[in-house]
Amino acid sequence: MARPAPLVLVFSALAAPLAARQIPDSLLQPAMHGMDSLLQERAARGAFSGVVLVGMLNGRGGRVLFARANGIADRGTGAANAVGTRFVTGSVAKTFVAVGALKLVDAGTLALDTAVSRYLPDSVYSHARGDSITVRELLTHTAGLGDVVTGPAFRASPGAITRFEQLLGLVRADSSVGPVGSFVYGGDDYLLLGAILARASGQTFADYMRHAVFEAAGMANTGYILVPRPGDLARGYTTRNLGGPAYARPGDPNGAPLHANDPILPGVGVPGAVAYTTATDLMHFADALWSHRLVSDGALAALWSPQVLTGQGDRNPANRAYGFGFFVGTDGSQRLVNHGGTGPGVDVAFDIYPDLGCVVVVLANLDPPAAQDVRAFVRRAFAEVR
Repeated sequence: MARPAPLVLVFSALAAPLAARQIPDSLLQPAMHGMDSLLQERAARGAFSGVVLVGMLNGRGGRVLFARANGIADRGTGAANAVGTRFVTGSVAKTFVAVGALKLVDAGTLALDTAVSRYLPDSVYSHARGDSITVRELLTHTAGLGDVVTGPAFRASPGAITRFEQLLGLVRADSSVGPVGSFVYGGDDYLLLGAILARASGQTFADYMRHAVFEAAGMANTGYILVPRPGDLARGYTTRNLGGPAYARPGDPNGAPLHANDPILPGVGVPGAVAYTTATDLMHFADALWSHRLVSDGALAALWSPQVLTGQGDRNPANRAYGFGFFVGTDGSQRLVNHGGTGPGVDVAFDIYPDLGCVVVVLANLDPPAAQDVRAFVRRAFAEVR
């Protein structure tokens, strides 16, 4: 079956990011005041715990306009969240992997339209399937693959998964594959990309990402090494009873108790789903991309331009299309590139407004919609900028 041609619409504004419009103070100050009130109200009734950061991109790592931390990072010790607290990323980690891949494309080490089997031996991923899918299709979730991290083999005992090779074994054994060409969001694409980045770079996946992406972007508190547990990493709390002690939700003592999500976390980072980061590091990441310091102009255009339609445009204009590792769409009159990450005890929002030179980060260690409600408030405010 012939593949549909990639949808590529390169935005001319990407060529000159530093010409971004400034958000007027007449909008910014009321929005920040309103968000401060919103966070205090939601934290008081146990609906938000985490960090919110709004920053301006300036080519020097970014400048913080607003940063607030609320709630508890560890209910066992009583440690509070701080602006520098680390959080599990959820699927925001896909943006890291995509940038790591495009850096290898820039270096001539990786080719987007080359078959996966060119980079991975049959023992890692069957060539019967790998011959028919490309790196580009992995990046755009059009390879017809599934999501083993949400499947029974992974969920039976996540903590027993301590090696990257175990994750790859689950992907190789997954028979829930479909036709190539349509957008089907999942995690297996980015697990295979992680293996390709390791093979192409000659490093472990975690080491390659640390050197090529995190250190290059000034992200000193981001990584994929989960054992031993990183210091200052907030524990996620979910209403799902995963075992262990139960905690009352502050402000809502009669609501469902909260349980730490430790039992669902693997002992190894998952390329597109389980890394850790801070709000400030995500601002640095956005700034390094926006100012063309992390990848080439052409690579940035590919990352932040529509490659394939998602089918979500009518109900969610912000996710109308997918680039490489980023959703691409609009927020009112504003162009928006973004990603989110959700799961039990994990809710993350990462929004970049390229034309405004602005980034919004929400990291929450509670179930959705803890972060998504805050994201929606900011989007409504920024949609009015003209």
